[in-house]
Amino acid sequence: MSALQIAWDFLVLRFAKVGTRACRRSYRVLAVVLLICVTCAQKVTATAPRATTVCEVLKRLRTLDGKTVAVRGEWVYGMEQNHLKDKGCSLNLMINGQSWPEAIYLNFDHYSQLRELEQSVDAKVGHKWGSPRREGHNVRVIVTFVGQLNIVQSGSSGFGHLDGFVAQLDVTSAYRLVVSRQRREH
Repeated sequence: MSALQIAWDFLVLRFAKVGTRACRRSYRVLAVVLLICVTCAQKVTATAPRATTVCEVLKRLRTLDGKTVAVRGEWVYGMEQNHLKDKGCSLNLMINGQSWPEAIYLNFDHYSQLRELEQSVDAKVGHKWGSPRREGHNVRVIVTFVGQLNIVQSGSSGFGHLDGFVAQLDVTSAYRLVVSRQRREH
């Protein structure tokens, strides 16, 4: 018996015998409202995985394949680019005898708020620092993406532009967007 079922039984049995008919009805309504709140709270915690770095995900590709993950990293997007990277990651990733970049390709086919997310970045940047979509930009976009992770299977090609990525995240949501000026490296 689940905790939800026990709570429901307690509320119904405890308050069903109290007072008048109107009082019992009020308690039943209260029990239903509490049941809905508990159910919603369980769904929120079940669907919000703890965010991890791109590097950590790449270290655990086999165990995370097909699972919903939350990944935080630098979002690189523009012409022929759409991936999440971790600047401090140096894994020398070799899978199926092939070397792969330390990045995750982002698939937005099931994410309807992509345009709003890009507009949020553009609004934060304005004309101060240049466009994050242009090569050689000096804007850094850090964001957490949530979605299902898929990895390259043996004998198949990679994901993204020119099949260049070992993993793909089918994005369903995004949060904690931070846009900052990136220092030029000389």
